[in-house]
Amino acid sequence: MVTHDPARQPDRGYFTVVDGHYYGVFASATGPVAFRDAQQWMLCENQVLTEMKLLPDGRKRFVVTIRNERVLDVVYQPSGIVVDNWSDDERVIDFFAWLRDGMSSGALGQFVSFYTLSA
Repeated sequence: MVTHDPARQPDRGYFTVVDGHYYGVFASATGPVAFRDAQQWMLCENQVLTEMKLLPDGRKRFVVTIRNERVLDVVYQPSGIVVDNWSDDERVIDFFAWLRDGMSSGALGQFVSFYTLSA
């Protein structure tokens, strides 16, 4: 769990709302921080696993595991809202797909670097 310093405003981030709960990521001096409402977790390299499953009813389940502890498990209905007619990339419209992609092994270094604020 991470504590938020109210004196320092988030510099960059991304969030979504599912069933009245806010899920997101923001940058910090020590790297990306994921949150669900007031709960926060550091997304450190080599300590985080993400999993995305398509459920039979069309909803998706997104899970974040940190050091073998499941910290986030959300089932949601993808919005299907098209924000870019020229792109078929689901990461453009699905926060959890975007986060899973950012936390994948190939993109992890760039993701962590972008969401780490310089002092």
